[in-house]
Amino acid sequence: MNALLFGGSEKEEAQFDVTDIRHLASLIGIFLNQQTLKDSLNNHLLQLSTLNEIFSAMTNVENMKRVLYILIDMGMNILSGSFACVLYKDMQEESKLSILSRGMKNEFLNHYGRDLGKRYFGRENVEGANGVFYQHENGSLVYEMPITFRNQVFGVLSIGVQNEEEVIPYIPFLSSIGIAGGISISLLEKEHAPQSDEKMIRVLTKLLEKQQPAKYEQSMQAIELVGGFGQQMGLAAEQIHAIKNAIVLSSYEEEIWHDSIVEKETKDLMEQYYRADEVDHVAHKILLILLHHTGVKLDPRMKDDLLLHKFEEWESRSHMVEMVIPLEEQVAAGLEEEEIKEKLNLSNREMEVLAQVLNGLNNRDIAQSLFISDHTVKNHMTNILQKLGVTDRAQAIAKVYQMGYTPK
Repeated sequence: MNALLFGGSEKEEAQFDVTDIRHLASLIGIFLNQQTLKDSLNNHLLQLSTLNEIFSAMTNVENMKRVLYILIDMGMNILSGSFACVLYKDMQEESKLSILSRGMKNEFLNHYGRDLGKRYFGRENVEGANGVFYQHENGSLVYEMPITFRNQVFGVLSIGVQNEEEVIPYIPFLSSIGIAGGISISLLEKEHAPQSDEKMIRVLTKLLEKQQPAKYEQSMQAIELVGGFGQQMGLAAEQIHAIKNAIVLSSYEEEIWHDSIVEKETKDLMEQYYRADEVDHVAHKILLILLHHTGVKLDPRMKDDLLLHKFEEWESRSHMVEMVIPLEEQVAAGLEEEEIKEKLNLSNREMEVLAQVLNGLNNRDIAQSLFISDHTVKNHMTNILQKLGVTDRAQAIAKVYQMGYTPK
């Protein structure tokens, strides 16, 4: 036996005994085990390296479909699949399911896609991220792996396979790819999700209503005016939206909301409101004008601004005013100018200004008509409003007409 194993003839003296043979066999076994472990380790390292490359590729693409195509191609290559597809939720419309595929006939794809959608998206809970084997009624064996992240299912990767035994060694690797795909899609959804301050504004508005009811009512009235006057001045919808947000935000200290606001138009407008030395932008001017309606003192920079006169004119012509006048204050229709002047204790010039207001003229037009300065007109208007017991020219017009005076 020694001669057969180690050379030489049977007559030669044996160089190894049985113990030596056992030791040698053990060494060979250890060597083979080490080689197997080394191969296994190399294989795992290769898988980790591959997974790292796949994850890097998927997290750097800017298109969801590109992520899905990577999953399809990797799945088919790893399992030598005959076909593969991904059923996924549309990022823009979650109620809509879409499907991408390679190697699948349309008839089978349509039937299988509907069945897959019912099984994974037709119920609320899909257990875990583990893949399952599914035998389709046409005989195809499919390995289905959910694409998940944080228990949210974004889609399902399906690969046509020959048998289960060939797939089992690769399941952990495929599961890792599925999770990587879920993370990538989640990141893309966050990047493409529209940023909005709606929730923050809603909370602050509700808080304002509870803590400062009067301020809340004034703010809501100002917000109602933004749309009409903003459109009149040619503002874009984003600018009008920003002014509405700014009216609410201005009721709070900046540190309360500063780090929570994400909409650029709103942030820029509030930055101008707090820090701009000059009032150059129309949206900023309209904000200051409308804040005056909420009880804020009119910004001195807006005192002689043409936009303020345009707003007053627009409001007097387009804003409906409802007012109840007590019976004792009502006067028979047809009051003459002298009667209304005496009743309200108006000076001659104040009466002239009031008549022009009733005829629809703004402050600048009145100043030109009466050959006086804009500043003088404003002073007269302040006195007229005080004597009428109202706060703006629209209410003044309504009250004078209800008293029975009509300008000639």
